[in-house]
Amino acid sequence: MAYAFFWDGEPAGLGGYKLENGNFVVFSDIKKDVKAPKMTVHRCALKIMELIKAKGLPMYARAENHELCERFGFKRITGDVYKGSWQ
Repeated sequence: MAYAFFWDGEPAGLGGYKLENGNFVVFSDIKKDVKAPKMTVHRCALKIMELIKAKGLPMYARAENHELCERFGFKRITGDVYKGSWQ
């Protein structure tokens, strides 16, 4: 499942989750040249996390932006792999 978001009428990025080995894995991809406000990206990420939390299953993320993962409450397991700390 994924959500696309638009900025100035153009596709700007997407975020979602996939089921991998019985766990939800969060992903996102934002165009590098997009100048969308950080709050727009933040709201998209929160929406995805709410959907997964409602299912009550563990949530993982693989991140290039470690600070962002930690801000959203993920704890680093190893390397670039994080787990939702609320579980």
